[in-house]
Amino acid sequence: EAKQPPLVDQDGDGLPAFLEASLGSSDLDPTSGPNHFQLRSEIHTVDGITAPHWAFETRHDPDRTDIELTLEFSPDLRTWRSAHNNFLSVDGTANTLKWLSKEPIDLTAGHVRLRAQQR
Repeated sequence: EAKQPPLVDQDGDGLPAFLEASLGSSDLDPTSGPNHFQLRSEIHTVDGITAPHWAFETRHDPDRTDIELTLEFSPDLRTWRSAHNNFLSVDGTANTLKWLSKEPIDLTAGHVRLRAQQR
């Protein structure tokens, strides 16, 4: 079987095959990928202050050690960088990665994206 180019999206769900492989979803099923990641508000106490924080969670295939998933942050949708200054990586599960914003929710602070890249 021939390997598909990484940006092919056979099922038309907007997620390229390369990203679906890292999530552990199928590029042949349009319902399998989009529900594998979410951004939501969660109440957390940080430095004694209880407030809503952004939580970004994604499923991943732990057997795909050839693909690295990184959360990135942009203040303007043009310049992207690692989100480690804005988000903490927190414990997920064997099949889940999770990041939590360091500061309480600020709707004007910026944008996040999940980047998948070959190691």
